[in-house]
This record gives sequence, structure tokens and C-alpha cells, in this order.
Amino acid sequence: MAKFQRTPQPHHSEATEAEMDALIEWITDLNRRYFEMNFPSLTPPTFRYQMGPSNIKVIAVGDDGKDRSVWCFVERASGCIMKAAGWKAPEPKRYERGNIHLPEGWSKWLEWTGPRYLS
Repeated sequence: MAKFQRTPQPHHSEATEAEMDALIEWITDLNRRYFEMNFPSLTPPTFRYQMGPSNIKVIAVGDDGKDRSVWCFVERASGCIMKAAGWKAPEPKRYERGNIHLPEGWSKWLEWTGPRYLS
């Protein structure tokens, strides 16, 4: 099976730690606001990221510190934001759901639960 190839874009460059910190801050704020409006008695998850050789895993951590799930993956080389297929990898087709370098588009492609499905 051929690997999905993206058309190179001018914004496709390696994701930086500063950009990942900005994404984590944005996701945290998005979840905090959603929980305040819809679940005021619950504590929203915290978020962190883990650098891998080709992808960066964004992890949601429950208030007990034990419940963890993958929120999304960010491709290191290009900054593409992708849905998680599981704990170890993004969706096989690797369709981009936004880009770490374009924060103005995050609200279009990301929800409190993670990257949106393609329609």
C-alpha cells in the first residue's frame, strides 16, 4: 500500500517546543471553558506532550493522574495535526486536521474532544 503523500506547503516545517507549548495552552483553555459551561462540578483534564522520533503525542491526563488518553498527534517534520488511531500512532491515512504553525485555524479543526472528523 502506498503511503499517503502531502503536497508540500510553505508552512510545513518542523514543529518546535514553543509551538507545542502554545498548542497545549490553547487546548487547556478550550477544555477549561467547555467544562466551566457544561460540567462545572468536574475538573477538566490537563495536557502534556511526548516527543517521538516522527510524531509528537498530545496526551490528556485525568485529575487523578492515572487516566490518560491520546488527544492527537503532531507530525514533527511538518507540524500537521492528526487524529489518533490509538496510543501509539495517528490514523493510518494521516489526513491533516490542522497545522501547528497556523494557530488561527485551530478553532476550525479542533474541539475539546480532539481533532474533528473530516466531513
